[in-house]
Amino acid sequence: LQCLLAPVSSPRSSRAPVRWLASAVPPDGFARRGYGRGRGRGGDSSRAVDARASNLRLRDVQRAIVDARDVQTILDLCDEETVARFSSVNVATALSRLAKNAKPRMNANANAASFRASKTSDIRLGEHPVFAALCDRAVTLIKRDEFEHRPVCNSAHALAALQHRGHAFVTAAAGDDLDAPAKSLWRALHDAMPTVEDDPLRDCSRLKDDDDSRGTTVPSTISTPRTDSKTHISDSAASSFSGTVSARQSTMFLYASALVRDPPSAGVLRGIWRELRSDESRVGSHHVSNLVWALGTLGLDPGREGWGIVDRRVPAAFAEIGAFNSQNVANTWWGFAKLRRAPSARAAATLSRAIVAVAETFKPQELANAMWARAHLAATCGLRVEREVRVAFDAAVAGTLGKNALVSPNDKNKNPSASASVSFKSKELSQVFWHYASLNVAPADSLWRALDAAALKQAPFASPMDVSLTLWACATLGKAPSPRTWAAMERRLQTLVSRGMVASGPGGGSLWSRRERSGESGKKSGPVPNALRARFGHALVEWQQVSNLVWSYAKLRTMPDEATLGAIRAAAARLAREKPLEMTPQDASMLLWGHVTLGTLTRGTVAEETTSGEETETETETDKDLFLDALYSALDRHVDAFKPDELTNALWCLAVARGVGPSRPRGNRDRDHKNAPLPGAAYARMWRRLATMEANDFATEDGVLIAHHAAVTHNALLAESNDEELKREAVTFFPPEGRALTPRPSLVAAAKKAWRAQNAQHENDDALSSSQRRVGTLLRRAGIPHESEKELAGGFGFFPATQTVDFFLTDSRVVVEYDGPHHYYETAADPRRERFFRSDDVLPLLTPDQATAFGDPGFTRNVNTRLRDALLARKEVAAVVTVPWWAMRGVKHADQEKWLVERIEAVAPELSAPSAPNKTCRRIRQTLIKRWLEASPASSRAKLERDLSVAGKDEDARWAAVVAAASKDATKVRAKLRGEIVEAVERRA
Repeated sequence: LQCLLAPVSSPRSSRAPVRWLASAVPPDGFARRGYGRGRGRGGDSSRAVDARASNLRLRDVQRAIVDARDVQTILDLCDEETVARFSSVNVATALSRLAKNAKPRMNANANAASFRASKTSDIRLGEHPVFAALCDRAVTLIKRDEFEHRPVCNSAHALAALQHRGHAFVTAAAGDDLDAPAKSLWRALHDAMPTVEDDPLRDCSRLKDDDDSRGTTVPSTISTPRTDSKTHISDSAASSFSGTVSARQSTMFLYASALVRDPPSAGVLRGIWRELRSDESRVGSHHVSNLVWALGTLGLDPGREGWGIVDRRVPAAFAEIGAFNSQNVANTWWGFAKLRRAPSARAAATLSRAIVAVAETFKPQELANAMWARAHLAATCGLRVEREVRVAFDAAVAGTLGKNALVSPNDKNKNPSASASVSFKSKELSQVFWHYASLNVAPADSLWRALDAAALKQAPFASPMDVSLTLWACATLGKAPSPRTWAAMERRLQTLVSRGMVASGPGGGSLWSRRERSGESGKKSGPVPNALRARFGHALVEWQQVSNLVWSYAKLRTMPDEATLGAIRAAAARLAREKPLEMTPQDASMLLWGHVTLGTLTRGTVAEETTSGEETETETETDKDLFLDALYSALDRHVDAFKPDELTNALWCLAVARGVGPSRPRGNRDRDHKNAPLPGAAYARMWRRLATMEANDFATEDGVLIAHHAAVTHNALLAESNDEELKREAVTFFPPEGRALTPRPSLVAAAKKAWRAQNAQHENDDALSSSQRRVGTLLRRAGIPHESEKELAGGFGFFPATQTVDFFLTDSRVVVEYDGPHHYYETAADPRRERFFRSDDVLPLLTPDQATAFGDPGFTRNVNTRLRDALLARKEVAAVVTVPWWAMRGVKHADQEKWLVERIEAVAPELSAPSAPNKTCRRIRQTLIKRWLEASPASSRAKLERDLSVAGKDEDARWAAVVAAASKDATKVRAKLRGEIVEAVERRA
């Protein structure tokens, strides 16, 4: 038997693995009858050859473990008697092979009994006696000081991999009593690592003068390694131990610590830096990427010595193409981004070239991580993303979306061959969207369509974070998703909220937890899955996701449908009940601006619905609005934490919400909603803080201008309101007149400058839309004198305010405003272009009488339009005539002039007086006379001018001369103008 188990070739080298005859040990670990295939006595059934692992030499067991291809084989080879004779190498090999062959667990309820009866992945190695024996043997060897450095690092990596795959838990916060052997081994491995006492002067002296390691400093929020008492080694001990300590293996230990989120002690970290420094030339790209990734995952600041080593080794390790792969590049960039520390100039240039070199080989997760890291470093450290890197990213994204044909997870499960090419998952896709939005660089149209199609495919599997990030990115870039994609995102959000995936999850006071507590049974009951206990939006809706969603809808001027708005309100109400204090200043600012812009910030009845399967339970708060209370409480807490631009936005929103109120009620749920009140003392504190600011405190001119608009809105709609309640409320904050506080002179001057720049844009005729020019043309044809882009005085903010209107009729002091599509909200499921520009049967062409009586076809005027009308009501104007784009589009082109005049006369009665028709006809006649003279040829114009001079000032005679000339004309060039003259004659008759 020993002869049969001898190696069939020369002993294996460290570089070329050799197959051993010991691999013939049966996978089931039981005795096999004979190896001679019937030849000799081995084929005799009367004799049994015992091939159990306990009867093999340790060398042969080691070879069999290495050759094993499944977990069961390894466990059968490692019986109790054999494990008791294992060395450190045997233990480390067994653990490593178990980790390599163990598949991720799918069923958390599988136990050791099911493990013995099954070879599926639904087993826990941490509960198996063989695994416990291996852990105990390793702990015994460590106590005897017989566990070398390499097996320590390999064993740590194996334990971390097993916890990552759900087989054994090594950290104190995870697992149960059954994981005690793994936890004990993990602690023993940590204690076995070499440590170095702190000597910062010696560490800093190792840095070279030309080391460019002065990147952006790591914020204080980064975690600190634990400082438990350790056994330290001296310099002499370290030098004697250097022969057995490998710096590259130490990076594996740090990588394992990152996998289980258990940072090593400061002494172990210093020991790793010393090992890396002594063996720096042999540290390659794989070790550098593991090191930086682990530091980023654990949030550990390596200090000057660690950053010096990293910045020196990155250019060398990534210099040659072929010395690194795509995973090395992605992990290195990701680690730098997590630490918010940009690499040195040389390292950044080298890593950027590495991205271009491996762009075609990026896996979807690697590509998404690299794109996220570059955008994050650009935002936090100002590290510019080179053009060639952006081009490489675009090509890699296009290639990933194209070659994988947008395969969804369901398709992979149904078609195993589809899993050979993996496409973006939902999380990775949201990171790609975030990359473009963070850099404010929109991809090409073809690439955007491919990303949109991928988002549609992944929407049913998206987490709350994925939904909010994708829509946030679209809103930031100003590119709305397609109607189908947006509808799919809305359905996913509604599903998440209806399942209770908000705040603390289904167990946080929802229908699920109430059934658990009451002892009710049924198919809907059961324990809450561990995945539902996640935080930060990856499985549950948090404040950040709600604020991103509301802000995205408002930024894209799109009104959510009733179901989506109800889901957002339900999520906000539950968060307000369970986590009111976790609303950050940014969350409060985005929620306030989004709800005010959409006109959905109200005080009234709020309904929260929790749906589970076919059953629905509704909880109604009639006495208070939980979300509004939580929002105003957050505003009060964060008054001093708001950035200047956020502060002015909040002031403008609060004044508009109180003075203008919500948008037009839609459905019975909003019928009792009223204007949201001001948040008490927080509102006055915001104004007092603004009064102490200077112009250079603001990041943009928009923030300064919004502050002026906030003062105009407060003074006009609150302090000078006709509503006594609003006026009393303003006086309460700012006695005795209730006007907003006057800011410092520098802020007033900056606001005036920004206001002049804004007005200059309105004076530019090129900025006018073609539809607005069309309205001006109709007014001129109707002979109505008017001024375009007229500034009307009235109101006061930081200085006397004016308001620009589209058209001002000078004789009647009537304002005509053309309300284009940007004056109204769209709806995600049915945008205006789909409804009106691509469907003729939705809004047919109407006669003037029909168009005048035609109502709002489902559109809601946005907050800026309603604020405009509210401020115009305070001006000295006779009336305001609005010309909706959808109403004007429904009128035939030839009837639009008559329709516009009748619309103006409907709101301005003085234009319908008996003298008004004669006056209007005179204007029309004068305009047509002038136009006919300009259109006539030279010979006819000379004759007509003589006839007009004879007529003198007699308007009827001058008009008769033009009518006579037009009746004799038969050219096609002046046919349209001739028809207008005939129409004027008939109208006068």
